[in-house]
Amino acid sequence: MNVMNQPPPPPAGADTLPTAARERLAALSQRIAGAARGIHVLGALSWPISVREQFLRHWRRGAPELPQVPFQRPDHSAAREALCSIAQEAARTHHPAFRIVRETALSYIDAIDLLDAQGTPSFTALSQKMYGRPVANIRWMGRSSAAVAQYFVKQADRFQVDFRGPDAATHLNAEEVAHRIRAGMAETFGEQSIPVLLSPELASKAAAGGTRVRLRAGAEFSYYDAEQLLQHEVMVHSLTAINGRRQSVLPSLGLGAPRTTATQEGLATFAETITGTMDLARMKRISLRIVAIDHALEGADFIDIFRFFLSHGQSEEESCASAIRVFRGGDVRGRYPFTKDAVYAEGWLSVIAFFLWSLRNNRLDLARHLFCGRVHLSDVFTLSDHACNDLLDEPALLPDWFRHVHTLAGSLAMMNVLNGLHIEDELCIDQFRHSR
Repeated sequence: MNVMNQPPPPPAGADTLPTAARERLAALSQRIAGAARGIHVLGALSWPISVREQFLRHWRRGAPELPQVPFQRPDHSAAREALCSIAQEAARTHHPAFRIVRETALSYIDAIDLLDAQGTPSFTALSQKMYGRPVANIRWMGRSSAAVAQYFVKQADRFQVDFRGPDAATHLNAEEVAHRIRAGMAETFGEQSIPVLLSPELASKAAAGGTRVRLRAGAEFSYYDAEQLLQHEVMVHSLTAINGRRQSVLPSLGLGAPRTTATQEGLATFAETITGTMDLARMKRISLRIVAIDHALEGADFIDIFRFFLSHGQSEEESCASAIRVFRGGDVRGRYPFTKDAVYAEGWLSVIAFFLWSLRNNRLDLARHLFCGRVHLSDVFTLSDHACNDLLDEPALLPDWFRHVHTLAGSLAMMNVLNGLHIEDELCIDQFRHSR
């Protein structure tokens, strides 16, 4: 059987899973967790810190050179075989929960193929299959991620005056941020708190999973950075991984399969927005990465992209780290970048649209499924189907902003009003001038 073929839809009126099928589902989900344990896309694509340091030395001497990067191609042949077997077995049962297991297995197969294709045109083709293209239109919006990102960059550039206050200028080191994250985690996670570690090799400033949070050693953080990392990395990425691992029937929801990346990053960015921790600098930083991926696809090389970030106000160190995010696993000569960061705009907007839809249709209860594990937005509806009754355990951990559901509903209601607000500049100013 070809595992890439889509199984037929489940029969109408499917009932709750009988015990034998439920046990088979749990076993398959557990097998994915075992097979995928060593597949870490971002870890395998990370660059040694020596490459970054060497590039910056050459740059500062006035003789920049394209980085020479050794590719890590771990042997995942055994895992691939196991995942193909799981996908085949899951396809034999026409039930929505089995479909999620199957799609998760196939997603990890794509991840293995991506790692095997590093440095080749196939790498970027697979990257775009998994994470999308910045120039592709967001289906329900009619605009591309790159267009949205360019809009945000322009908006951020309009406010270059220093109105940010002392908090934005406060520089914290990685250990100080780690202390803040540990304290915030203790309030929500309690005994389920996980270690916060410093890592000099980390490409991004922070990364989080169900077992640890890592910060880039030597990086400087602002007050806003610390709050964003707490809400984004810990209260979404770590929290959903922990809740997913605790699932009795679907423990594979604790995995960070590529198919869930857009929703995960969208939910995490929405968390920053709804908690008021998303500042203009952060918004611009995310948007610049999306625009840079578009430039790289058009042929810009690593040095071009490094200069692009410099031209938008990033430091040399941060510009280099940002350029690395664009080219990790790809070709530093251009045209073949890593497109993962393109998911941020579509993921964020999709999650906002989902929350607004939930409010309008009195279905905020569905949003709890977003925290039961690392899921795709479509899984929220799949797992709410009557055929999936009793398959999903309630999330043990929830972020504070979601616990206070009435406050969340109020914020969403205001977003809903603003979403349809049309402001005519001249008429608006005229009304303000003559109001009493």
